[in-house]
Amino acid sequence: MLFTDGPISTVDQLADYESEIRQVAVAESINLDTKLGLAQTEVGIELLATSTQPDDGNLIGWVRNGFRLEQVVVTKSLQLWHIFATLASVYRDAYNRKLNDKYLPKWNEYRGLAESAENNCLTIGLGLVNRPLPAPGAPTLTAVSGGSLAAANYSVQTTWTNETGQESMPAAETSLAVGANQLLMVQPAAPPANATGWYAYVSSVSGQEQKQFYTPINPYYAWTEPVSGLVTGPAPGNGQPFDILRTVPRTLQRG
Repeated sequence: MLFTDGPISTVDQLADYESEIRQVAVAESINLDTKLGLAQTEVGIELLATSTQPDDGNLIGWVRNGFRLEQVVVTKSLQLWHIFATLASVYRDAYNRKLNDKYLPKWNEYRGLAESAENNCLTIGLGLVNRPLPAPGAPTLTAVSGGSLAAANYSVQTTWTNETGQESMPAAETSLAVGANQLLMVQPAAPPANATGWYAYVSSVSGQEQKQFYTPINPYYAWTEPVSGLVTGPAPGNGQPFDILRTVPRTLQRG
């Protein structure tokens, strides 16, 4: 998953580290999804601060010593930084709303954990891809006449591919009810400039989508279900692996 593909952590993952976080959010009227998004924005700004920005934003890949946020892969160390930064933000707000001292130790704890996680992430290195493929937008699903299959409700995800064979993070699941004697047709969303093809992952059971073909289709062409029905294949992956780990030296201020 790339940093810009969407939310990089979930409320469930916050609860894995802080089991009472949902109760705190309800008691103090804090929206956890909003906090996750704000913390991701803040982490993104911190990441960009470590990069010498390229002169030409249209170039793909390495430009001088810089990188774009679209190139950053969400590694475990980066996600942990985001989780702790979010928890620190939640407890900071909970404390400041009523200056409730019971939240102050948690704020300090997670603020320290977030700083440590940030240092660890930058020391281990940022995972970067040279040719980033964003997650696709929602495809257009259509029922077309043909075949003799029974009616079914199809769940669909799509991915982009590039010239090296890498796949993007899958699109969010979409679904369509198709009647008897009809076939599913999938038209992908408008492709990014560096996409050379796409794959369809389809199932009649939500959350169990499987790859339907192994040679990528032209990113502007649609795919139609064969009259024999769906095939068995692998599930979609988690997007591009990083091409390189870039370490970022940390400078300690004296004082």
